[in-house]
Amino acid sequence: MIGNKTTHRTVDGVRVPGTWRHAFIRNGGTHFLTDLFIYADGLIDCWELVTLEEFQNKLRSGRVATTLPDGAKASAFELASWTFSEPHSYLTPDLLVAEIRDTIDQLNGRPDSTGTAAVEHASPDRRLAALDAALRPWAAEARLEIDTAEAAAGYESVRRDVRGILDGDRDLVRRMLTRARDRAKKMLRAAEAAPSP
Repeated sequence: MIGNKTTHRTVDGVRVPGTWRHAFIRNGGTHFLTDLFIYADGLIDCWELVTLEEFQNKLRSGRVATTLPDGAKASAFELASWTFSEPHSYLTPDLLVAEIRDTIDQLNGRPDSTGTAAVEHASPDRRLAALDAALRPWAAEARLEIDTAEAAAGYESVRRDVRGILDGDRDLVRRMLTRARDRAKKMLRAAEAAPSP
């Protein structure tokens, strides 16, 4: 979630919007708590500007750390230093990458893996696909017909930490399903009414 954490960088006179989140970068045996900057053009600044693929390599190598070993040294520049004792991280490399992908989508006004970001700017197909994917567990209950394999793949793409939010509010889910079904019917009627070329 971007909230009010906004930043930008300028590239060839063009402002590229961004945001940030905290992360640990391992350097010389110390884990540095730092800001990880994420930009709309898909670049990530983790002490250097990298693509998402390069960022994933940094995660695999441990340079960007989601696992914090017991006894490891840590530092927050000019604020504090400490040694980890029984650390527990809430992130895995996959969750961090999924969050970054969602953030890039949000910065670009596209729906993220939950289908909730800037949906009004997305195409009807993408809105319905995101909604169907995020709400797959309730499709049978609402008697909607959706492609099960496609929906399952879409639901699996929703970040696990966000799925819990969707799981808790069945009334919201029913309202969203009803709206999606009504939109789909309206689009189908409009397509059927359109003259054939």
